Amino acid sequence: MSWLSVLPAFVVIVGLLYLPGAALAAAVGARRFLLVAVAPAVSIAAFGAAAILFPFLGLPWAALPVAVAIAATAAVIFLLRRVLHRRSHPRAPARTDAEPEAASGTTWLIAGAVAIGGLLIALQLGVGLGQPDRISQTLDAAFHLNVVRYILEHGDGSSLHITDLVLPAGRSSFYPAAWHDFVALGADLTGVTIPVAANLGNLAVAALVWPAACILLVRVLLPASRVAIVGAGVLSAALPAFPLGMLSYGVLYPYFLALALMPIALALGFMLFGRARLGVGRLGSGRLGLLIVLLGAVLTAMGLAQPAIVFAWFACTIPLLLVLYLRYVRRHSEPSKRILASVVVGGALLAFAGAWIWVGRVGQNSPWPDYTNAVGAVFETLSYSFQGTPVAVVLSGLTIIGLVHLARHPDRLWILGMWAVAAFLFMTAAALPSWRLRAYTVGLFYRDPPRLASLLTVVALPIAVLGLVALWSFLHTRVWPRVTARLQARSHVSAARAAVGLSLVLLVVASQGAAMRDSVASLAHAYALTSDSAMVSTDELALLERLDESVPKGSVIVGNPWTGASFAYAVSGREVLNPTFNSRTDPRVPIVNAGLNEALTDPAVCDAVRALHADYVLDFGEFSRKPGKSGVKLSGGAAYVGLLDLKASGVVTPADSEGAAVLYRITACG
Repeated sequence: MSWLSVLPAFVVIVGLLYLPGAALAAAVGARRFLLVAVAPAVSIAAFGAAAILFPFLGLPWAALPVAVAIAATAAVIFLLRRVLHRRSHPRAPARTDAEPEAASGTTWLIAGAVAIGGLLIALQLGVGLGQPDRISQTLDAAFHLNVVRYILEHGDGSSLHITDLVLPAGRSSFYPAAWHDFVALGADLTGVTIPVAANLGNLAVAALVWPAACILLVRVLLPASRVAIVGAGVLSAALPAFPLGMLSYGVLYPYFLALALMPIALALGFMLFGRARLGVGRLGSGRLGLLIVLLGAVLTAMGLAQPAIVFAWFACTIPLLLVLYLRYVRRHSEPSKRILASVVVGGALLAFAGAWIWVGRVGQNSPWPDYTNAVGAVFETLSYSFQGTPVAVVLSGLTIIGLVHLARHPDRLWILGMWAVAAFLFMTAAALPSWRLRAYTVGLFYRDPPRLASLLTVVALPIAVLGLVALWSFLHTRVWPRVTARLQARSHVSAARAAVGLSLVLLVVASQGAAMRDSVASLAHAYALTSDSAMVSTDELALLERLDESVPKGSVIVGNPWTGASFAYAVSGREVLNPTFNSRTDPRVPIVNAGLNEALTDPAVCDAVRALHADYVLDFGEFSRKPGKSGVKLSGGAAYVGLLDLKASGVVTPADSEGAAVLYRITACG
């Protein structure tokens, strides 16, 4: 399958990602670049919220009901805003809440910067994935793709219900499903397979949403800098750990989506707290309300994708809030006001810390260890060289320049503090020896260094852009005048243009060095489809793709999920007994997994087989994934010993095969 063949589907998925959110954001008053940047986040928030609401209304999760609901909501919001505006400004002429950009050419500059970053990322993903139908050869991929299949088949994408896939009936728990809801709608609208819909959706987020989000953030921090716009676009494609890192590790699709939206939330938060402004246009009288609504929508999107990123956003805004608190205390000499402010701020921080630790209990049993010492963690933080990957030389140099620049400007220390928070979290995960302290501090992130490395790079990007602006300013004011002094006056303009163009080319080329090549290679390895792929080989995939012909509807397929057999549900639509490696759907399931090869001698096994309609079993060999650099050993065979040596046991008959991959029909139970 070629990328060109799925281009129409990609266009549809991009429309799905942008149009609903654009309608809703425009209805509340967003305009121009702010509208474009926040639209995908608002769409994701709408999808996640609507998916929770629809079951209560008896509506299925499908494209048409979603479109009608969003259109109706946008119309109501628009009319309500107009009525409120007329009541509060009865004599004022009708106007929008955002006026045109002040600087001519900024729109095209922003579009060009997004295009540069998006094109680079699209090329990276295209090379890394190879083909648009590739499946991630990682442990969590089957779960995420199976959830999408579950949503499509049951018409229910609620974050309150999708755990029905892996939990017994009546024991559902909350699991953020916004990414899955988005991909399910994409598959429903386009008719492409679930793996293709997932890859195209991720491509849209990585190549379009992410660069625009980065540019929005730097426009808030550096509203007058054109260099910052271009720099953010280029450097958004120069971070080894994100977005490529989160598409090859785990695989952490929901975390990837939430993290791509985080710069939008940071930008809106900084605008709301009054420390910066958008800089591309003056927001009118509805500015405060607009920012509150948009920030609420973005945080909702992040929370319904991966709630840990919402906590990370709060943590990264604490330095700014502390600066505002100190300014308030200095301006007010009354003891009562100071005490009240201190109680409010202190209480809020204590409550946040308590919530951080309490919610972080989800990671108490995570297996990820520390792997370096404090010096190594500092080196990795500054070099973007995580666990032995190549140093991102250009990005590292710009980040260090940016940190030095911030340290010399007291009014910007809160930006340095934002970076310090993310750096502290990463270094804790990577180097803190105490298992318990790591659980308290980074349990929200499962004590997982790669997750926090990606968070660090997202927060570090504006620091690198600040470094680039500072470096460019130095060259422009100190170096360039000496060069131009030797040129004829009439050649100054052309020489300046040539210098700018050459600098841009050098930045693009230099930013795509060894670190990014290694990141692309890691992505290619994670999605490689070969005869011995980690989860699903070429033979196994061929067998999975024709299961709908070999297995009748209603029959359940048994298989060890650690071997990739659980992908059968996402690929073929045939129900599997073990949709992921930690599913607990029925107490009879372990009986089958542990004793199927003894069905001829153990009546309890056949009782479970018949009750579960487990008529077929996939034999993809044994779990062969080796521990990675973390040294974490995962047992993928202990609970599935009953699925070994099936041919010799006499309980099955071959139904189909492809190479060493075999589909058996269970015949021992009649």
